[in-house]
Amino acid sequence: MINIDWYVPNTVLYITVDGSLTDEELLKGDPALIRLLDRAETDTVHLLLDFSKLEHLPSITTQVRLRWAKHDKLGKIIVIGSREPLTFTASLVGQLFRKDIQFVGSHYEAQQHLSDTAPIAVV
Repeated sequence: MINIDWYVPNTVLYITVDGSLTDEELLKGDPALIRLLDRAETDTVHLLLDFSKLEHLPSITTQVRLRWAKHDKLGKIIVIGSREPLTFTASLVGQLFRKDIQFVGSHYEAQQHLSDTAPIAVV
């Protein structure tokens, strides 16, 4: 299951994924994420992806079809949860999209990373 919400309105999106994520579920979330990025009132939107409860990522061939990963407003991507092989797969997809993905072990580390690298007020 995918949940998408603002962590910091118009600046940081927070996406949580629980359990196993199917190819269909991943592709179904793509338009919603694009709408949020399009409607953001800022030029750059960072993503916090909480993979701490994720058990299985969809196939790489499905992941490379995601349109949000190429969005002009997409800034930093921070992944919470650093278990192999999830980190390997996410790193590979990040390289394909030429996006810098940072992996952290906790929400606290994610907040620290955001406040160190992006001029935003983190809640």
